[in-house]
Amino acid sequence: WLKRYLNFGPERPLWCFVADELLAHRAVSADLNVDEALRYNTYLQSWAPYQSALNLKSKDLATMMAVGRKYGVRAEAIAIDREILDTMPIWHHKFSDGDRRLFNSPENVVSCLKDKHRLRWVKDARELANKAGSNRHTHRVDCRCAACRVTRAITGCGHPHKCYLKAQALLNSIEDKWDPRVMQPEDYIRKNLLRDQEPTAHEDENTADFDTRVTTKGTLADVFRIFTNDESNGAHTAPTTKFANEQQPMITVFTDGSAIDNDTEDVKAGAGVFFGDGDTRNKALRVPEMLGPSNQVGEVLAIKEAIEAAPLDAPL
Repeated sequence: WLKRYLNFGPERPLWCFVADELLAHRAVSADLNVDEALRYNTYLQSWAPYQSALNLKSKDLATMMAVGRKYGVRAEAIAIDREILDTMPIWHHKFSDGDRRLFNSPENVVSCLKDKHRLRWVKDARELANKAGSNRHTHRVDCRCAACRVTRAITGCGHPHKCYLKAQALLNSIEDKWDPRVMQPEDYIRKNLLRDQEPTAHEDENTADFDTRVTTKGTLADVFRIFTNDESNGAHTAPTTKFANEQQPMITVFTDGSAIDNDTEDVKAGAGVFFGDGDTRNKALRVPEMLGPSNQVGEVLAIKEAIEAAPLDAPL
């Protein structure tokens, strides 16, 4: 149920929209100052609904929300495609550091953005904020630049410049990783490697290039993760995956994992990494008990160690 609920695509079931309305209507008392019409989804925004079946008036909804808490479901990724970032709600954005005053004042500007500009999503705010840089734009209430004239004609906005600045303030409150205006890993394109190029195929089926792309693409449904830690542990910025101007030679590393007494309580597993004869990066590791020793875990651990030991500016 929860997975289907967090699917925001065109095939989203009708009951999910009903659930949205029910949850929005049952926000906790501390979040009653969040406009109910702008409470889209608690997983994407900073407001919270009641959790009990009694308060939600629905045992099914309470069970679904309990599953999310139990398994640590939250929106998280190493880096996110701009098309996804643009579809996040701008009001009470889950990863905004703004307080309630940011979203509620000044009241006349906020009301104008909500009611006249119909500002709802990050993309809306980004496009509106960009108008502040229009040719011949001024901060005057009667600014005659093309952007302001069109904005007034379409929305009836009384002071477009103030709305542009408020849209900028909303965007500026978002963590860098979730801000589509900020440089993202997808902007760093390795020399001779097109962004959408697939890893090179090899004749040896046991050999493959390591895919360095870290950006999550698709829809909002693709950014949700389970078994996440507390939100305070999340990275606020995407990693820099910028490579040197001169690409380094290809590095080939051999990895493997093995286990004895597999599928028993006495199982012991290890991982091996081999860069070459005499290479100080070569490793032989024992799989810790906390990882659940097995042949497969050993193989994954070996790959992890190889990736971390290899230079970032060389194809692997």
